[in-house]
Amino acid sequence: MNKWLARWQYNLLFGLLCCVAIMTTGCFKSETKLDLAVEVAPDANPDHSGRPSPVVVKLYELTSPVVFENADFFALYSDPVKVLGASLLGQEEHEFVPGTKSELNLLLNPSTQFVAFLAAYRDIENANWRLVVKVEPLSSNELGLRINRLSLSKQ
Repeated sequence: MNKWLARWQYNLLFGLLCCVAIMTTGCFKSETKLDLAVEVAPDANPDHSGRPSPVVVKLYELTSPVVFENADFFALYSDPVKVLGASLLGQEEHEFVPGTKSELNLLLNPSTQFVAFLAAYRDIENANWRLVVKVEPLSSNELGLRINRLSLSKQ
């Protein structure tokens, strides 16, 4: 009878340890997510006649924002890999239409510390075309991005 009891206790303990292991694996996040809500102003990106136009927005996943914050628009737009170097972990490009709202669910590089946005406005000389936002690595992040007439802002 002692053998039976010892075996039963062993199986019970093993089963409990397996349950604990399975439950705790959900506590550790291994992904960096960004739920991005984008709202585009009805008068965004006016052309030479003042008509609103679609705007291309590039999103860069960065370890540091320093190079991005000091870089030239045209260099960043044409060759971000060269300009941003090792701080660049990933990039995406999206086009947004004035007067619309969009939801993007992005899976970022787990090492991403910052998300940088570059908006290719037609009147780039008078535009506030860049925005940098800190994200929490290995977490789910939420952000509202507003594409205004000639600027980007957080919501």
